[in-house]
Amino acid sequence: MRFGILGPVGYWSEGGWRRPGGVRQQKLLAALLAHAGWPVSFSRLAEAVWDDRPPATAAEQLANSVSKQRAELNRAGDAPPIGRTAAGYSISRNGQKLDLDVFQERIAAAYKAVDRRGLTGGVVALRSAIDVWRGPALAGLDGAYLRAVGDRLDELKVAVLEDLGWLELRRGNPDAVTGLIDELVFQHPFRERLVALQMLLLSRAGRRSEAIAAYARLRAALATQLGIDPQPELAHLQREILRGVQPDVARWATRPSGTNEGLRVPLLAAG
Repeated sequence: MRFGILGPVGYWSEGGWRRPGGVRQQKLLAALLAHAGWPVSFSRLAEAVWDDRPPATAAEQLANSVSKQRAELNRAGDAPPIGRTAAGYSISRNGQKLDLDVFQERIAAAYKAVDRRGLTGGVVALRSAIDVWRGPALAGLDGAYLRAVGDRLDELKVAVLEDLGWLELRRGNPDAVTGLIDELVFQHPFRERLVALQMLLLSRAGRRSEAIAAYARLRAALATQLGIDPQPELAHLQREILRGVQPDVARWATRPSGTNEGLRVPLLAAG
């Protein structure tokens, strides 16, 4: 059995892909899987299921939901146990993998591939990691707590997509990722290193005017929304592109994005 949180929450068993029955069961499983192997307090589970409006019978209803989830997983196959302690409920790793585990393993393989086999091997491995995703993390589940978990997971994907962009740029293949990075900048307009990547990709693809326009959009957005200017390095990059100078890609691409940092700790404090 393998569990999925990088998209809709559910699991793969011998019968194929399945989602828990009902939104409450899905939220409960999502909270447990986000901290697999760690206890999740009753108050945290109640927050995940009911947000800030738990009913007076929340403890009883949680116990019933856990029993239902246990029974469903047991029917599906070799399920890990869901245990209860004084600290709360926990779902055992018990040899089963999350799709998040597969994602992390492929990221690690990508960085090793860059070191051992070069940029092309890293690109192939990063694209393999991205293929694990089936949509936004914890897709379809609302509530402040679960969305915070989902947003942090989605941020990992953004960092990997950004690293993919840098690798494609370094191997002289900007057209392979320009559209992807344009979409990321649209979603995250204040990420200056991402805009730098966009500018470099466009410049290397012979689209200098679009690269200059990307800087102008960032500068206007920062001034309007935050009252600040872009970092000096980005202004220098814009001047290089204006002069028709091909910027030094290695100077930018070797700056770490943080993709492979902090991936082996719980997503949030279980509480």
